[in-house]
Amino acid sequence: MDYQNPQIAAIYDMANPMAEDAAFYLSLAGPPSRSVLDLVCRTGTLFCALVRRGHRVIGVDPAAAMLTLARSKPHS
Repeated sequence: MDYQNPQIAAIYDMANPMAEDAAFYLSLAGPPSRSVLDLVCRTGTLFCALVRRGHRVIGVDPAAAMLTLARSKPHS
C-alpha cells in the first residue's frame, strides 16, 4: 500500500480498526502516566488512546499523509 497517498490514508481507519492487540499495548503503558514512543503510529488510533489515559506520547511514521490524519484527531 502507498500510505503516502492521502486517499489511502483517509480509508486506513475503516480498514484497520482498533484490534484486540491494542489492549495489550495499552496495558504495557500501565496506569501511571508515562512517556511513550509510538513507532509507525499510522493515523494515531493507539496514540490517541494512550493520550486519553494520561500518557505523554510521541508518534512517528514514515508516511506524511498518515501523520496529517493523526494530527487532526482529538488528543493528538
